[in-house]
Amino acid sequence: MNHTKAPMNTDNAGNSGHAGNAGHAGQMDFAQIGAVFNDATNKLEGGVTVQNQDKILNDLASVQTNLANLIQQQPRLFTGETVIHAQNIVDQLNLETNAIHALGSDPYAAKYINDVQRDLIDIVQGDDNLKALATQHGGNGFAAVPAPGAPPAPFHGSQLQTEFMQKFVLDAQSLGERAVALEKAGAAPNGAETMQLVKDIQSFDTSVDKFTVDQGGLYSARFNNEFAQDGVNGTASRALIHGLQTGNAGEVQAAANVMAANAADVSTNMLAFDQTPGPKTTGIPDHIDTFGQAGTVFNDATTKLIGGIYDGIANDGNRQIILADLGATKTGLEGLLVNNPADFQGASAKHVQTIINDLAKEMALVKDAGTGVMDTHKIGGLQKEIISIVQHDKALAALATADGATGFAALPATQKHGVAMAGGNDPAGAHHGSDANEHDPAAHVFHGHDAHMFG
Repeated sequence: MNHTKAPMNTDNAGNSGHAGNAGHAGQMDFAQIGAVFNDATNKLEGGVTVQNQDKILNDLASVQTNLANLIQQQPRLFTGETVIHAQNIVDQLNLETNAIHALGSDPYAAKYINDVQRDLIDIVQGDDNLKALATQHGGNGFAAVPAPGAPPAPFHGSQLQTEFMQKFVLDAQSLGERAVALEKAGAAPNGAETMQLVKDIQSFDTSVDKFTVDQGGLYSARFNNEFAQDGVNGTASRALIHGLQTGNAGEVQAAANVMAANAADVSTNMLAFDQTPGPKTTGIPDHIDTFGQAGTVFNDATTKLIGGIYDGIANDGNRQIILADLGATKTGLEGLLVNNPADFQGASAKHVQTIINDLAKEMALVKDAGTGVMDTHKIGGLQKEIISIVQHDKALAALATADGATGFAALPATQKHGVAMAGGNDPAGAHHGSDANEHDPAAHVFHGHDAHMFG
């Protein structure tokens, strides 16, 4: 595989300094890199299309190149486990780019894109150092997307996949412990024990990558970003080897920690072949009682639509759950308009009716949408439009967040010419350089003058 790498650095210096452009002409800092990543997240809503494919690929390439350069140029910002997490973002972008190119030929490519994009967000949000860098000078890089309505069902593995997972967890833990023990014992980087361990780690990394790639299908879509050479295990394995070969005890410990944490995490995502899967849960309540509750169901569709719609091979895609989310939201809102009219005064009632109409249109599009690189941008445009209607109606925005709810949550903002746009979910994307409805007179765009939109 083609890895874009920067040297690992795990000195114990604090994360001092500013990752700005000083001394590096044209180099983005981490928050600016994260803003470009946000743009890709926003454009991926609804799927990769002929309108946005090149823009998404350009965003991801910019993130990859700038982050690789930043790790090399500002090593004091990335220490301990943080440098491995940052390097893994660089590496995993190879997986996502390959998945985008595989749309139309791989029935799980959209799932693959969704998993990687969200995993990279989780990496930043779960690392305090990266999260601080992503939000410096008021930024919101690598911004979170709405949480799914229900945890993903564990993958039900075959006997072979179960045995592989069990061995993987033991080997990842064992190799890390051996490396840490050698460093503590003061083993020479070119000593026999160190050289043997390096060979063992390389063999482990190669065999794990081969297994996950060879499985193909849903397995690869779900697990390559943990197992593959461009996944977490590959990045951490290379860091472990680099630490051993340079005598860097801090890097060895950090890499061992990441490998062990990845193994522990991935093992919870699969059921053994002899285990019985539990009942599937969607997170959709039997009855929607509040506007915020309806918005939470809608959020699940927002998150699942990142990367697009896919059916899989054994009807294990996301199309039906997206339709269920949108249908439940529509039915819930219709009931609220009838049963809770006092909540929707004046223009708000009209806006809810517009949302209901948009949901009907979006459901029709989702039913017919293909899974290749094609014209599916209207789905993403309608999804963003509904969010924008709520966000720009003060009464609806308050109802969406009442009692701790986070209904109709916003996607990360789009940007134009490198500047993040405050109206990231603006349905009239053409006004701000977004491609949601750009140059498409047939796309429905909400222009209600009483919505206080764009104001």
